[in-house]
Amino acid sequence: NETDLFTLSDSTRYVDSLLTISGVLRHDTRNPGFGSYYLQPNGSEDFEETDTDPVFFDISELFQVDADVVPVLDDSSGAITGIVTAPYIDGDRFQFGLADHTDGVVVDNGSNTFGYNPELGDSVIVYGRVAFFNGLIQFRPDSIVLIDSNKMAPAPRAVTALNEDTEGDLMRLDSVELVDASQWDGDG
Repeated sequence: NETDLFTLSDSTRYVDSLLTISGVLRHDTRNPGFGSYYLQPNGSEDFEETDTDPVFFDISELFQVDADVVPVLDDSSGAITGIVTAPYIDGDRFQFGLADHTDGVVVDNGSNTFGYNPELGDSVIVYGRVAFFNGLIQFRPDSIVLIDSNKMAPAPRAVTALNEDTEGDLMRLDSVELVDASQWDGDG
């Protein structure tokens, strides 16, 4: 989460630190459902300060694939930064498009929003891991930090075809015609 200070009951203080936490996975019976699990440490010995900073990836690095067309970084943890280019929550799914100076990617984490409501032009840091789901390379967050708002989104890239190379990108299709304009309802 975005907590900058964490204090244990024995007065050990961790400020702006990465931690490894051990404990027992528990289910909150007062709030049934998949998202109602929590980790219960036994004491201060279950908290270990990690002195390694997360690896920051350029978004284009997420799209490097092996001979089987599986991302080389699949399930790798790290962080990405960028500008929100497509803020949307699709039904119960929390997703948004994020672009940096190298590429764009879909950020998707089911229904957990981390208290963040994406807006076009938000500058964010997303901590999490690279995921590969149904052929889509995406980034699964475990926390999101809003840096700034109302930033200029990258210019859309002109493309002639929609394919794996354009997935997650902010793009523009030129010279598009409606085959049957009577089927266009004008709502989107």
